Amino acid sequence: MTAARRGFFRVLEPQTEIFQIEPAVLGTNGGTVNLFGQCFSTNFTVRVGGLVLSPNVLQPGSAYSFTLAPGALGEGFHDVEILDGTNVLALAAERFSISTQPNPLGEGSGSFARLLEVPEEPFASPVAGPALPEGQGEGQSHQMRFQPPHHALRRSHP
Repeated sequence: MTAARRGFFRVLEPQTEIFQIEPAVLGTNGGTVNLFGQCFSTNFTVRVGGLVLSPNVLQPGSAYSFTLAPGALGEGFHDVEILDGTNVLALAAERFSISTQPNPLGEGSGSFARLLEVPEEPFASPVAGPALPEGQGEGQSHQMRFQPPHHALRRSHP
C-alpha cells in the first residue's frame, strides 16, 4: 500500500496586467490607443515612453483608452506602464511603437482598423470538431482545448 501524498497549492491573487494594446503601431500623427488588461485600479495613470497620461474609462478595471498628440513620442518601440502614483503596477515592454508613416495601417483606416479584426480565441474555449453522425456523442463531455494566454508565450527580455 502506498501512502497518500499531501500537497499544498498556493493560489495567488490576480495581479494588474496589460493584455493588449490596440493599435500596437501608431503613426506620427497621433491618435487614440486602447488598453486592455485586468485589475487596473480606479486612479491609475499610463506612462508611454516617459510620457504620463490619464486614461479614459471604457470598462472599469479592464478597458481604457488614451490619446497621443501628434509628435508626442518619437519613432520606435515604447514601454507602456500602469502607474499608481510612482509605483509601476504593470509593464508591457516594447509592445507599442510609433512609425514614421503618418498612418501605418493604411489610408483611411485610422486607429480603428485593428479593432475590426477577428478577436483572439480566449484560452480554454470550446473547439469545433468534426460532426458526429446522429445519435453518437450524446451524453459525452465536450472537448475543451487549453490555449495559454498570449503573454505566457512571449519571450522574456534579457
